[in-house]
Amino acid sequence: MPCCPQRERGCLWATRKYMEKVGFKDVRSIGLEDLVRIQKKHMPLRYKIAYKYEYYVIYGLK
Repeated sequence: MPCCPQRERGCLWATRKYMEKVGFKDVRSIGLEDLVRIQKKHMPLRYKIAYKYEYYVIYGLK
């Protein structure tokens, strides 16, 4: 199953639609909240407050 890690906000829906358009079937996504939690654990407070990224993986069958 190929995957496409994405980091920018707002592109989850568009990327899933693109993958379906180019022929991927059963396209799904998984949020990676644990990754964000681990990253924030090691950041200074000012970065923790300002950090707004969401990580997820989009995958499907070709």
